[in-house]
Amino acid sequence: MPVTRACASHRRLRVALVLAMLAPLVAMPCHASAMQTGNATADTTPVVVTGTVYDSVAHEPLAGALVQLVDPQHASRAYDATTDSLGTFRMPAVAPGRYAAGFYHPSLEALGLEPPLTGVDVEAGHPTSVALVVPGGNRISTIVCGERAPTDSSGALVGVVRDADSGAPLAGAIVAATWLETRIGVHGIQQVKRRVPTQTRDDGGYVLCGLPNDRVSVSADSGMHRAGMIEVEIPTQSLARRDFSVASPTAAVETPVDSTLGARSAIVLRGTARLAGVVRGPDGHPISGARVTVQGTGLSSMTGTDGDFTITGLPAGTFSAQARAIGLSPVSATVDLASARTSRVTITLAKPAATTLAAVTVYGNRPHTLETMTEFAARRRQGFGHYLTTDDLRNRFSVTDALKSVPGIQVVPTATGVAIYGSRGCSELGGCVEPGCRPSVYLDGQRLPDEPGRIKPGLDTTTTDPPDINQYIQPQQVMGIEVYGSEAGVPPQYHDFGRSGGCGVILIWSKH
Repeated sequence: MPVTRACASHRRLRVALVLAMLAPLVAMPCHASAMQTGNATADTTPVVVTGTVYDSVAHEPLAGALVQLVDPQHASRAYDATTDSLGTFRMPAVAPGRYAAGFYHPSLEALGLEPPLTGVDVEAGHPTSVALVVPGGNRISTIVCGERAPTDSSGALVGVVRDADSGAPLAGAIVAATWLETRIGVHGIQQVKRRVPTQTRDDGGYVLCGLPNDRVSVSADSGMHRAGMIEVEIPTQSLARRDFSVASPTAAVETPVDSTLGARSAIVLRGTARLAGVVRGPDGHPISGARVTVQGTGLSSMTGTDGDFTITGLPAGTFSAQARAIGLSPVSATVDLASARTSRVTITLAKPAATTLAAVTVYGNRPHTLETMTEFAARRRQGFGHYLTTDDLRNRFSVTDALKSVPGIQVVPTATGVAIYGSRGCSELGGCVEPGCRPSVYLDGQRLPDEPGRIKPGLDTTTTDPPDINQYIQPQQVMGIEVYGSEAGVPPQYHDFGRSGGCGVILIWSKH
């Protein structure tokens, strides 16, 4: 985002004030007093000062940082420069003396840090080089989250939430991280969804601590502004940084996809933003026929022969764009969209992960998967429900894509992905008595929890969506699916006793 002249002046003033307040902490050596008192014999020939700024969190040079040198004894004597794409800067004519050096960058706001300071001696006739560094993630996470136990591997996430179009920071927005946690209890192994929210500061910055060192889903919402759900990798005992652009109500308009399903279940976001780009394979060559979907919008596009794609009508804000192609693992990329602008992204798909294990000898009883499929085949012969096998899921982009072929099943885009709805009383000729029913969904015998719905200020949720099956399992991992539109034919152990409202049950069996 371009920096206006007024904004740049404000940043210079801010750096100067911070340096002026903290400069006394930079030790003043005795031999420097001659230069500061204006000794007539001192050489005052200007000196070239160069240097670099490095971001230890992102592990790359920091471009666009405003670097400043301030004389602690004479605050009016200050010099500034901005780092280039390689993180380097140059000040061509600095008077000899003792200076406090610091820098400003929006990333420091995300970390909640003031510019780190260092003392610099500029001597006549000696070109000076300065190295400035954003502290490492481990050190910063300790500063913002406190000391952790040696056995605690959790990490942190920091960032700034801004308006997608104006770039203004948003105070009081809710940033929430969610992930699945495996627990072993009296009812066996269960996957429990955890959610950790926080509120942005006055400067739009936020900090989320205690996150697992894994991929977590993160969203931002301030009631009047919102963004999509994205995934962030959390490093072990360190921190990741992710800013959010969130859209105003005029830049992300809520639109019902299908009015027959009810307003809440079919809400997606629309706007005037555009996303264009190219999808490449592991070898770097463009891939044709790949599908790119912007999560939470219901909008997608297929790539052409040159791998290019364009999606229009998108809302402004931060969203996740996912690319899929047959024979390759899907890959998601985070994109920042703005109204009436075209954002570009390149997505490189990966080969399916192949894991080679050492040979082992296993002794045991009859495999559970064999027993499960025997029961699956017996129920299929009875014909009470609809059944999908590995053949039905072959060449499908997702499990929900395969479920679209089942009568009475509706696949609906939501703010967090897609959801499955059933229609009690629907006939093949069309028309439903009670649209928008939520069938209960089981994966290997465990009921999947509902997704959090629209998050509002106050750290609470007022609505929920049905579970997004695609977050739990991929088509190539499925052994069989049973879909029951009513209680008839449902195995007794999966009767929901009214929890599904009579909307049926979906049983998914994995190969593992």
